[in-house]
Formats: sequence, structure tokens, C-alpha cells
Amino acid sequence: MGSIGAITIPDMPQGFRNGCVYGDFGAYTISLYVLKDNFKPRNLKFDKERFLDSSIPRINGADLVIERQIKNGKILHFFNVCASTGTTNFCKSIPKNTSYTKDGLTGLNNLCIKATSVPEKELVKLWNTAK
Repeated sequence: MGSIGAITIPDMPQGFRNGCVYGDFGAYTISLYVLKDNFKPRNLKFDKERFLDSSIPRINGADLVIERQIKNGKILHFFNVCASTGTTNFCKSIPKNTSYTKDGLTGLNNLCIKATSVPEKELVKLWNTAK
């Protein structure tokens, strides 16, 4: 478990604790992509810049290869869900200060994890431990 300012970040679920981490960001969103332990993708495209001046390599989160690997359970997507006007309706109905599952996402407040290979119960438990 870690934190960024006042935001607590949960431990990663079993199977993603030793995987490589990559990041991406847009005007309003910040995303971290955690590869499943021992997963070595062959066709991820890396940017030359780093993720927010850190040591984390940056990738293009809009790449279809990434979305396909998220659906296949090989990549976990950790991101702030309520960062743009496009998510206003989704964010109106999420509970505050309690973990939730909605539309295939499991989160706490504005942070979500999308991990198709991890049971929702396990993700909720991780968020409950983090709050």
C-alpha cells in the first residue's frame, strides 16, 4: 500500500505484485498499467518520455493492444475515473468513502481498478484495506 498526498493506493492483487508498471496521462486523467507477474508483451509501444517526470516508462494507453490485454487479464488498469466531463453521470452515483463495483470497475471514491482476471470480492477487499 502507498499514497499520493492524501490518497491511499491499495496493494495490488495477487498475480500483479511483481509485474512491470507503465503509465500514461492526458489532460485530466492519470493511468497506471500493471502487467501480470512474468507477462512479457511483445508489441507494446513505449513513448520516449517518462510518466510525469518519474522513472516509470510511459506508454500510449489508447493503444488497442493494451485494451485487449486488459480484457485478457494480462494487464491491470489503475486510474482516476472522475477526471473528465465524460464521466459526470457515472461519478454522480458512486458512494463516497466506501468501496464499490460498477460497470466492471472496482474503486474507492475517484480511483478505480479494472482487472478482469481478479474477482471483484478481492478488489473490494483491497480497497477496504486501503481506506
